Amino acid sequence: MTAQKQTPTDPLPRKTSSQITVAFRVIVGGGRGQFRGGRVLDYLEKPNRKMCSLDLSLLDKFGIRLKEFGDSKEHLAEV
Repeated sequence: MTAQKQTPTDPLPRKTSSQITVAFRVIVGGGRGQFRGGRVLDYLEKPNRKMCSLDLSLLDKFGIRLKEFGDSKEHLAEV
């Protein structure tokens, strides 16, 4: 089975039944000492895999304190 061709208006490639979607964030810079660089945080086998948890943790590092964001109420301790 081959993947369908991505069109210029499609931000993400289309999936076939044998493909999965992998979401990730790349953070460049140190955030004025708020982030430790040179590492990969792998949450594949962990129960809290929500991207909103990552966003909530990143917002917290930038001084924006929220109790919840999207569908998450948990921060990621490793961020």
